[in-house]
Amino acid sequence: MKLIRSMLLRWYLATQSRETVVVHLKSGSSIRGVLVATHRDALMLRHASALSAAGSISVDGEAEIPRVNVDWIQRLPEVAA
Repeated sequence: MKLIRSMLLRWYLATQSRETVVVHLKSGSSIRGVLVATHRDALMLRHASALSAAGSISVDGEAEIPRVNVDWIQRLPEVAA
């Protein structure tokens, strides 16, 4: 079952590249950014911000998030201009 879930997650993420997502971590914290790459063992976000109840803190450069730390991923809808 774990292998199937991993395969489905990889397929889903490959179809969602360049979209804004919020990655919720097992630690309870969350990171918002543009998903630019998915690797077997990590996700890469650009223009990332660490989210908290007090607000958000911008992350310099790219954020590399190990998949073992990911609890779930939330896809954010596009906002019409």
